[in-house]
Amino acid sequence: MGGVTRDQHEKILKTRHKAVILRISFREWLLRNVSPSTWESCSAWWRSSRNRSFLRTPRETLSVLKSEGYQQCSFIEGTLESLEQIEGDRFDLVFARLLLMHLDDPILGLRQMYGQVRPGGRIVVQDYYFPAVDSYPPVEAFAEFKKVFFGVYNEAGRDTRTGIKLPGLFIEAGIGPPDGTDVSGFLLPSRVGAEMLAAVYRSVLPVALKHGLTTERQSLSFLEELRKSQSANCYILWPLLVSAWRQKAAEDRS
Repeated sequence: MGGVTRDQHEKILKTRHKAVILRISFREWLLRNVSPSTWESCSAWWRSSRNRSFLRTPRETLSVLKSEGYQQCSFIEGTLESLEQIEGDRFDLVFARLLLMHLDDPILGLRQMYGQVRPGGRIVVQDYYFPAVDSYPPVEAFAEFKKVFFGVYNEAGRDTRTGIKLPGLFIEAGIGPPDGTDVSGFLLPSRVGAEMLAAVYRSVLPVALKHGLTTERQSLSFLEELRKSQSANCYILWPLLVSAWRQKAAEDRS
């Protein structure tokens, strides 16, 4: 979600995706399927990631990994829709976070990702369900936020309900029903949530103004009201993050 500060957004997402990876017992599965030396490297990376910012560029992240001894890592640049089969073995885990809502064809994207999963491996996908955004006590400024945010997504042809659709998208993509799903959310105090909403609003505001979804005057009024709400005794519900995963059958060579 554009505009949110790195620390705020990444703290939320790191907590959520780690919980899902642990829930599918991926650690134990790795121990059964890779060598002890490989797992030692994975464990070291997992431990060191707790205090690491993940919002580096891919090339920066690759440089850090290699400097810490993970020479097996590589970075491939391209679009998911046109990505051909990557050379070498497929992957034990293919993980996509907040990706499908940005694709023109999420079903094709899922098929491409699943094609990179080796037999016995897993695909894990996470995406937001934006309609859950709310507050209590009610903040009047929310009407302006929703009008602008959902309006911009509609103009861009993007789906704000991708999260809730994940099981259906898995089935439509030929992957099959997920083995499991997870829904998580954060109820943030207004001093944190209002600042994050303001950052998101500012990030989509140029598009909203271009399409006549709001005016400069309305946007300034909204941001001022939201600023005042930071001292109010209210909580803001952040979009729900929905996760879905499936293990590819050992005999599945697709």
